[in-house]
Amino acid sequence: HKEREINEYVRLAEARNDEVNQLSTVLKKSDNLILLATKDGTIMWLNESYQEKNNYSGVELESFVGKGLAEVSHYPQIQNVIDEAVKTKEKVVYEAKSYDSDGSEFWASTTVTPILDENNEVQKLLFIDADITRLKRAEKEIATLANFTEEHTRPLIRIQSDGLVLYA
Repeated sequence: HKEREINEYVRLAEARNDEVNQLSTVLKKSDNLILLATKDGTIMWLNESYQEKNNYSGVELESFVGKGLAEVSHYPQIQNVIDEAVKTKEKVVYEAKSYDSDGSEFWASTTVTPILDENNEVQKLLFIDADITRLKRAEKEIATLANFTEEHTRPLIRIQSDGLVLYA
């Protein structure tokens, strides 16, 4: 009877370990930038996508651990976001412009999810950034086209230098 209990315990532990390994792989390899912070905004962990998106070395990436998000974030209202997530205990979403390693502009939609303990108190904050650069570029193109059509009452055509017709 005791041996059966031990075998069941080992089986459950191995299954849990497999689950943790799979989750770890997903978090590390996700295209989304994922960051875990304490409720006051101190960085605890970042996934490998930060390294790839921003061309950080592993050492540079590790240097962020222990720093406050307010120190390193490009988003000027980051402390307000942290405070709101902790106060409301609900997700907060914001969009921010940043720059990747080669200086190219990119946009991210960030979801901040408070992680609550058994007493319903915020213990950690999970930040997940999704790249919305293509969406922002499309919005800008639509706005440009709308302005163009509003400003011109006679027929016009816009052609790129290579001859591609953008719109008429």
